[in-house]
Amino acid sequence: MKKLMIACLVLLLIGGGLAIGGAAAGGRLYGSYYDGSLHPITDSISDALDAVDRFSDRNLFRRGLHYESGYAADGSYHSGWFDDRHGLDDFDDLPDDMEDNLSYLPDPDIRELEFAFGAGAFRIQQGDEFAVTGGVVQDSLMNDDTWELSVRGRTGDGKVVITLPEAAYDKIEFSIGAATLEIETPLAAHKAEIAVGMGILSVKEALDVDKLELDCGAGSATVLLAGSAGDYGYEIAASAGSVTLDGTELAGGGPFGTHRASKNGTRELELSVGAGTIELTTAGTV
Repeated sequence: MKKLMIACLVLLLIGGGLAIGGAAAGGRLYGSYYDGSLHPITDSISDALDAVDRFSDRNLFRRGLHYESGYAADGSYHSGWFDDRHGLDDFDDLPDDMEDNLSYLPDPDIRELEFAFGAGAFRIQQGDEFAVTGGVVQDSLMNDDTWELSVRGRTGDGKVVITLPEAAYDKIEFSIGAATLEIETPLAAHKAEIAVGMGILSVKEALDVDKLELDCGAGSATVLLAGSAGDYGYEIAASAGSVTLDGTELAGGGPFGTHRASKNGTRELELSVGAGTIELTTAGTV
């Protein structure tokens, strides 16, 4: 045991010596990784001291910090650590020392949406501009012409509202997890990929896509599709759950049901369901 302790101490001394030597030679000693990059240990210490100074009153142990990056109500982009009582939605009302640097504005020529929904209730509706209100934006960035958004709800609050201008997209990719998502605006895209874990998806306006890939685990998905049932071909894999189209069960329904089904059509449905349910309705039957 003593030999192990001595060996550890020697390694610690060697590491410390190398770190000091590297710093003296003009190198940088990194101490943390956040916001997608490594940060020098001096920055980490400065950030920690700033947080302690900011929240050192009697409410220190009753407050918390969360990281947000995204667009405020005025359309400007912000990122940084915020008191849990504040967020991007009330950016104009934040104390000056909580305001972070501005970054780029939303690209008006967004062609793809890539959204990840954390815990909470969400609603997508039509608006004049791209915006998120009522939630904690964990990540928001433009990758070429793709808006990548990761957002969660705030504890005890109502729905998080995402507004989208009327547009036709090349691709829509939604990851819902355990969230509840209501889509109350028509969406049009060449392709849509939607994954529902234990959550609930409700598409109340016609989803107009050439191809829909929908994977539903133990949750539920209720989707209104543009066109009529005859427009759609499908490839379906069902386990304990079920898939219905205009009230007709295509696959699933228990251990003795049909677990795979296929059909040709001008539009494509690629559906997979575990223990959940997928209910599809076409606009022609509404």
